[in-house]
Amino acid sequence: MKQCVAPILLMTIATAARAEPKTFFFEGYIDTLVDFGLDDSVMIGTPFSGSYTFDPAGVEDYYPDDPAVAFYGFVPPSHFTVTVGNYEFTTYDLLIGVFDNILSGDSYEALNWSNFYSNGFEWYAMGIFLLDTTRTALDSDALPHTPPDLVSFPFYTVFSAGIPGHLGEVMGGPLTSLTPEPGSLAILSLGTALLLAARRPLHRT
Repeated sequence: MKQCVAPILLMTIATAARAEPKTFFFEGYIDTLVDFGLDDSVMIGTPFSGSYTFDPAGVEDYYPDDPAVAFYGFVPPSHFTVTVGNYEFTTYDLLIGVFDNILSGDSYEALNWSNFYSNGFEWYAMGIFLLDTTRTALDSDALPHTPPDLVSFPFYTVFSAGIPGHLGEVMGGPLTSLTPEPGSLAILSLGTALLLAARRPLHRT
């Protein structure tokens, strides 16, 4: 019975994990900053942290006929949030782009897809951007359900933010981590434990 129940439980857990909205967390530090009115809590070297949440159920690629390029758009309650110094910037229009084997390489990005106001400023192109010029990080343009591994994107892994009327980024820096939400880790740990239990032979006395 034990060997039958455990796989069923694993399938149930896996199905629930796929059906739930995903939250990915990231961290890093500021190494690019243009003076545009933020206070002294944001300086070169200031750490930042953030997350983005999206529901993969039913989302469609904006370019289904292109096997190398995919854009997936999400609306509230999906969101992208960054905290740095005394500031928290949040946008509710989230776009995830996945580019497999294009001219510049493999690329993954999660960003706002329309201008938004936060902390008294109008922002655009706030997000995280990953690039691998070796074209080996991705296998397709499918939407990842787990955070991309930063080690697979050695060329460019950054948070970047800009404001209208300014060329280039006004705030940004390298990512040091990109991880799933703690709940996802717990589900994976439970699934692993059940799998090990299912593989363990039964001992009769």
